[in-house]
Amino acid sequence: MLKLENSLQNYNWGSRTFLSETYNFTNPHNLPMAELWIGTHPKTPSKVHYNNKISFLSDIINSNPQKLLGSSVYQYFGELPFLFKIICVENPLSIQVHPNKIFAKQGFLKENSRSIPINSYKRNYKDKNYKPELIYAITPFHALIGFKTFAQINSLLNIINEIHPSINIFLRMPNQNNLLKLLKYLLLLKGQEKLKAFNILKSKLKLFKEEPWHTIKTIIINYPEDNSLFLLLFFNNIFLKPGEAVFISCGTPHIYLKGNAIEISANSDNVLRAGLTSKYIDISEFLMNLKLSDSLLSKILIKPKKLQNELRFPIEILDFAFTIHVLTNELQNINQKSMAILFCIQGDFTIIKDDRLLLLKSGESCFVSAEEMPIKIKGNGSLARVFNELY
Repeated sequence: MLKLENSLQNYNWGSRTFLSETYNFTNPHNLPMAELWIGTHPKTPSKVHYNNKISFLSDIINSNPQKLLGSSVYQYFGELPFLFKIICVENPLSIQVHPNKIFAKQGFLKENSRSIPINSYKRNYKDKNYKPELIYAITPFHALIGFKTFAQINSLLNIINEIHPSINIFLRMPNQNNLLKLLKYLLLLKGQEKLKAFNILKSKLKLFKEEPWHTIKTIIINYPEDNSLFLLLFFNNIFLKPGEAVFISCGTPHIYLKGNAIEISANSDNVLRAGLTSKYIDISEFLMNLKLSDSLLSKILIKPKKLQNELRFPIEILDFAFTIHVLTNELQNINQKSMAILFCIQGDFTIIKDDRLLLLKSGESCFVSAEEMPIKIKGNGSLARVFNELY
């Protein structure tokens, strides 16, 4: 059982206050604290105090991966297969998608062959892995995720159909091929066509107050000439209550707008962006990775299964499993054949293994190896557990 020291990502969209006010993180320079990374991703692996020195969690695992990860996880993945984050969204993120395994591997090798450094501004693929992800809302969480139905898209496009004939083509023949052509056209607008399109969009923003017009009206202040604003008409508005979770499969477009959440993904940092960011934008890679089918809330909302004081959020990938434990002073047993990362969302809890105890307070996390299972936990509040169900 190893308590973790985790690193922050100070992306400019992050909250300056959530981690400080909720988990007592210090922020002496008043920087945006966008993401807390917990795991072994080489960009910023967690650290541990082990054998009287500070080591990377990845180095500890690599010293005996089969015992620490669990035999099945080691044989299938060879490493910790997930990345745990706390994301704190004060301002909108970029419009983005994550690649599937095929595109991730191809893109990684292609950029290597072009000698693009891993830390380059123009690097899309920082590893060979795909990046499906789960979002669990800690506070109310607002996002745009996946495409609306064609009928819903058409009702909005009818309002701006004078922008270009390609919109009317889609209105007459709404299919995925015409949708892709329309998205490409909108993202590549320039010159007089772009000026005309934005004038029409701005005129419509004065007429409507509901979503998605309200969100566009808010974002256009900081991105007044960003073509990807038009894409916000195509995506579903998702409002998660605390305790609700969604699963975002590879290729599903999304943009996080406001709120704080746990994000669990495969162990990857691959992002393809279409706009609303100062980071690298690659329209062709974004469109190539895009999944064009609709993603209504009923399709992506995860319905948890309750087992005593545990809520399990079932998903259809092997990389990770996710549960929430509601803690009491009554001992709870945790028994699995893989490692686990535990994060204290609220309150505090104690992990018990034989005669060893580890106390975690709100905002703290730990790594529990497979060879230490089973363990017992007790406390007050709630904790998140991420592990693996490969047996």
